[in-house]
Amino acid sequence: MSNGQLTFVAVGTLVVHLLILAGAVMRRQPALAFGLNLAVAGLVLIALALDLKWLRTPVDWQVAGLAAFELLAAAAAVFALQGYRPAALASWAVFALHLLASALAVAFVLTFKINRLI
Repeated sequence: MSNGQLTFVAVGTLVVHLLILAGAVMRRQPALAFGLNLAVAGLVLIALALDLKWLRTPVDWQVAGLAAFELLAAAAAVFALQGYRPAALASWAVFALHLLASALAVAFVLTFKINRLI
């Protein structure tokens, strides 16, 4: 993946999060944010499932923690879409963390240029 592609993906992800946030708040439809949480969690889990090296000994506990977080995020999003208030609050917190991660990724790709991405 080139720097340009990585920048495109990071900025695109941030823009999508901001548009969904605006739509969810202005239209009072939090289901938009919960749906995006479910989509992001699903994509991350699929990406992790495609390369299971992190499960081999020694287990990469940081990646395992990410997988566990995204499983919980997906579960919270599903329950939030069904109308459970505690799950909705948890899902909003997950949305904020995903938005923060997107913003930090944009800051990273706009600040650092990597000669070779592995």
